[in-house]
Amino acid sequence: NFYVRSTKTPSTNFAEAYKWYKLAVANGSLDARKAYLLNNEENFIKQYPYCISQGRALIGDAYFVGNGGLAKDTTKAIEWYDKAYSIDHISPVEVGMAKAYIANGDNKKALIYAKEAITQPYAPAFVVMAQLTNDKIEKYTYLSIAVSLFKSPELKFWSQFNEYCLPDLSENGIDDAKKQLSAISLDDSQKEQVEKMTKNIESHWKTEATIS
Repeated sequence: NFYVRSTKTPSTNFAEAYKWYKLAVANGSLDARKAYLLNNEENFIKQYPYCISQGRALIGDAYFVGNGGLAKDTTKAIEWYDKAYSIDHISPVEVGMAKAYIANGDNKKALIYAKEAITQPYAPAFVVMAQLTNDKIEKYTYLSIAVSLFKSPELKFWSQFNEYCLPDLSENGIDDAKKQLSAISLDDSQKEQVEKMTKNIESHWKTEATIS
């Protein structure tokens, strides 16, 4: 119940609450079955599809890394990412899907989801895109955007979403992105290409929340 209480520690997060209720049910909790969030899931999907989508993606994450009492299982992770994706195409869902397919050795399919993920200003999406390219200029561009977003999230964009369903906009992952970025050297001409590519990507970030 921690994530559905209006307290500062931890902050209210319905996606996190959904994840833990679902995991509790899977582990046999009768109390979790009575949770308002689960018993009104369809209403939540209609009003806040991105909340439930992220909640399902968090379950996918749990299977992907093997936490929350779950054994690591990439197949199960993809099943939950699919369930999340069927509701809403918010970037964290697509990032999870891309990482799972990378783990399965299917970079072609991972790239499809990663390209969708960077249509929103979500730092981890650009880290994944950098992983999927061997082009030095592209890699530098994606990593530099990632570092920038880790430092200064596009809060104006994310303010379109319910404040209790925001994705993780912390700096978790910035050190690795910086390390990768520092290993790439570019000349002035290449830096100009990075600047153009960055502006092009930023111009395509959607200005409205995707709640299909």
